Amino acid sequence: MRQGLKSITGVLTGLFMITAATLASSSNPAGERITLRVDGLSCPFCAYGLEKNVKSLDGVSNLDIKVNDGIATFDVKSGVMITDDQLKKVVKDAGFTLRDIKRESLAEKPKKGDGRMEVINLDVQGMRCSGCVYGVETALKEVSGVHSVDVDLDERRANVSVERGKVNPEKLINAIEKAGRFKASIAKEQ
Repeated sequence: MRQGLKSITGVLTGLFMITAATLASSSNPAGERITLRVDGLSCPFCAYGLEKNVKSLDGVSNLDIKVNDGIATFDVKSGVMITDDQLKKVVKDAGFTLRDIKRESLAEKPKKGDGRMEVINLDVQGMRCSGCVYGVETALKEVSGVHSVDVDLDERRANVSVERGKVNPEKLINAIEKAGRFKASIAKEQ
């Protein structure tokens, strides 16, 4: 009886491990975009060091590092899973401090140029540093229908890619102004 119980336990353990491995490998079926907030980036050489480490991970593409904002964004191909621990290690090994990880699925999202997207350009007053930029980006990304955000501290501008007809510019302006001491308005064409 005891031998039969051990056998059943072994089979169940094996099935559990196979199921867990299958779930882990398929937990990113459509691919994902990862955004890292990194402290310590200060020059192009810093960006190069971080780039080299991040690109050492399997499945990474479209890496974009904004040194002044302390932001690294990249895509991970379908079926590849990169854990938070792996991200912490590559950032630490490059000599920086990882502050935040944001993940977005790439499944069924409208893409720029497919007619389902539009860009809303906003002037943003009151930004003084990369922390302000991060606050504005975070507030805008929380608005439903926002696909991507590009905030430029020098130009005092936010370019927001949204699903056509689903996002009212006033919602974006309100989100920015609730995020802090910022004033936002629809940008005038230059």
